[in-house]
Amino acid sequence: MAPLVECVAVAGLDISKGLVPSPSLTAESDEHCSPFECSYNAHVLCRHGSTVIDDEALTLFCLPWGVRFAVPPAPAPIFYSFALTLQDGSKLFGCKAVVYERVCSDDIVSALTLLMEIHMIEM
Repeated sequence: MAPLVECVAVAGLDISKGLVPSPSLTAESDEHCSPFECSYNAHVLCRHGSTVIDDEALTLFCLPWGVRFAVPPAPAPIFYSFALTLQDGSKLFGCKAVVYERVCSDDIVSALTLLMEIHMIEM
């Protein structure tokens, strides 16, 4: 009998890598968008179990628009279920939840504040 869960992963902003804008996820027309409208690089933060999907693909699947920030009140959590057909024809069933959490890193808060100040000057 197959296990109920084969892999659990958490994707999000890797504080150790800093706040890196994701130009591939931001439209050219949004080049000067607010720091709260831009996308930032996401990473797999932790993983338990094995899967045939590598971290980069898993990150893009979980957070296709990258990491985004919101001012309170944060958007409600969103839940998705999915079925992926892998290259060998096998199926991978899963679910994902997208949640917003409070930013607790002083470095990230400072970086967002600085980006917002620059954005206001450029407007």
